[in-house]
Amino acid sequence: MLKQPQLRICSARRRASAIMPDVHLVDERDDVALDCAVRAVEVLLAGWSVAAGEALANELRLRSMPARPVSEAVLPALAADGGAMVLALGPELSPAAALDILREVTRADGRGRWVLLALAAGERVEVFQELIDCDRLFFVARHPPSMPETVEILVAGSKRAGSPPFEDDDDDVDVERNGRVLDLLRRLARETDLASALRHIALEGRIVADAERA
Repeated sequence: MLKQPQLRICSARRRASAIMPDVHLVDERDDVALDCAVRAVEVLLAGWSVAAGEALANELRLRSMPARPVSEAVLPALAADGGAMVLALGPELSPAAALDILREVTRADGRGRWVLLALAAGERVEVFQELIDCDRLFFVARHPPSMPETVEILVAGSKRAGSPPFEDDDDDVDVERNGRVLDLLRRLARETDLASALRHIALEGRIVADAERA
């Protein structure tokens, strides 16, 4: 099921959901914020008319973001190079064509460095569900957002691409989490009081899940 807008990347959460009703945020990580400095991650624009692509690229350059329209044919080769990029597929592509391109880019981008956006995916956004499930699609829109909205979305995507790879510390996190769970199991094995055991479970569950309360 397609995730509904959470807009954790936007400080104006309520306002953003009101002005972008058919834009779905499908990346819910918290390490992107619109008020942080933009890193110089290039934005590639494919599937836009010549005029729209150049106008959008110019708007992004005014925000000190490198951007350029490119042909869809070169995208897999660029993705295979391993650098961080933002790819925004526009309204000149059909949803089926956009999906094929995103699949190719995902296969070529072995390190997961590209942030992918489908900014005019048509009414059946569920066709992109596989990319959403594997955490490869950042934004998907049924209809093309306005120019200012598109710029803000791409700024956010650029910050995502410029962030340190999320998976670098996965092994350490898994080791720490597994250690906490094993320690909890040992302590539970010694407990004879149900209420005390439940308190241990709630406390450790909150820590392991990084939750505010349990």
